[in-house]
Amino acid sequence: MDHRSLSSIRRFWTGLKETVHPDDQPIFDRHPGHSFNLDFPPPAFIGDVDHAPIVVLMSNGGYNDGKTQNEFPDENAIREHRDYLRGERVGLPRYLSRYYLGGPLGPWIAEGSAVLVNAVPYRSLKLSSEKENQKVAGELRSLAAHRSWLKEEVLPEAKAGRRFVLVHRKGWWDIPAGEYGACVLFSEQARAEPNRRTPDKAKLGHAENWLRQHYRSLGPDPRSIFPAAQKFAERFATWGIRLPMPALVARKPGHIYSEGWFIWYRFGLDQWGEFLDYYANHRMSGESHVRIRDDGREEYLLTMSNLMPTSSDPAEAERMKIEYYARNREIAQMLREKGFDLDHKWSSDE
Repeated sequence: MDHRSLSSIRRFWTGLKETVHPDDQPIFDRHPGHSFNLDFPPPAFIGDVDHAPIVVLMSNGGYNDGKTQNEFPDENAIREHRDYLRGERVGLPRYLSRYYLGGPLGPWIAEGSAVLVNAVPYRSLKLSSEKENQKVAGELRSLAAHRSWLKEEVLPEAKAGRRFVLVHRKGWWDIPAGEYGACVLFSEQARAEPNRRTPDKAKLGHAENWLRQHYRSLGPDPRSIFPAAQKFAERFATWGIRLPMPALVARKPGHIYSEGWFIWYRFGLDQWGEFLDYYANHRMSGESHVRIRDDGREEYLLTMSNLMPTSSDPAEAERMKIEYYARNREIAQMLREKGFDLDHKWSSDE
């Protein structure tokens, strides 16, 4: 994992080992009477928390006996969600509740345009009426990390017009209404609590208009590269890997580490139109270097070779060895010039 591109909230959650962050565990231990459900990885955030231009602030994760368990039918599902929080999985967890993807925010979350963040990340039935849980929540290091991320990273971006914040549950976020300008929109308390699960239609429309203008200001029409992005998503559909919408709109190069894949990508333009280049490496699948045109056509480009040819003739074997390394050096240099640095691999330990 490349921590240079991570938000502070993501960096905090890279420390998650089981279902409770190690910094929060002592607080729970001091309050044995709490009723938070800690059986599953916490819903700290859903969406691209590092880059999504729309940020929706909520209170805490809910718990519904008989339904929450459906999100975690086996150990693989638990691992997926934990890896997602840690930044080791790009695609959304496969058993994610329809609460996130079935509502009006779903398409934005799926494409990388929005992230939903809970101030208190752990699940309970009704935090607003749980006095002991409120005591616990106020001491959580995760709450402090979430508030710090909002105040130090997100709100300055919103003041500069680069992010849009929908404050749907403000109680635990500790920010006064109206302080941060036009790109921070609060839900009225009477309409936000307790039954409206997402901001009302008018506020979502306001955010949608902002998002359209935001993407338009970043560069060319994102739809022109959609066929290439769709082809990329089809290639990695098994692992739930797709390119984030902000990267598509801004034509911003980047890299992905997920499910054992190391993927570098960049956008370009030549006499035949726009294209997407990617270089993918997986220890079980080898390496591929592909250019996808804006109509979805694919071109296969040079890749590094992992198999060195040889010969029973020592002189011939030496010649083949020299040519093998020379070719790989040339290809490696070409890839570095494209921004694909194959010498750099990300790991959860970085």
